[in-house]
Amino acid sequence: MTLANHGRMYIFEAAGLGFDNTTGTITIQQEGLYYVNLTYNKAAGTPSGSRFGYAFNGIPQSAPDIPDSGTAGNGYVIVSIYLSAGDTIQALNLSTFPVALSQGSAILFI
Repeated sequence: MTLANHGRMYIFEAAGLGFDNTTGTITIQQEGLYYVNLTYNKAAGTPSGSRFGYAFNGIPQSAPDIPDSGTAGNGYVIVSIYLSAGDTIQALNLSTFPVALSQGSAILFI
């Protein structure tokens, strides 16, 4: 799977959270404090400097936007955020270039 620059990730672990696989969007069903953990596995040969993060309610967030100097392997971005019912979350490739992910490539835990 290759993610376009600023492309959405579509592989999630979000049972019962209003996940829409066509848009890669999770819609929050219940107001509260959420622990959001994106774990990904970049394929060998990925350029250094890839960046991953989130969009909340369709707006990409500048933090946590973690630069990853590795050219392959696992990485993660974690945030705790208070969300209201109806708010949305998307995991994004915030790199300026496409990033290839390996098998079992990306999971978003909420």
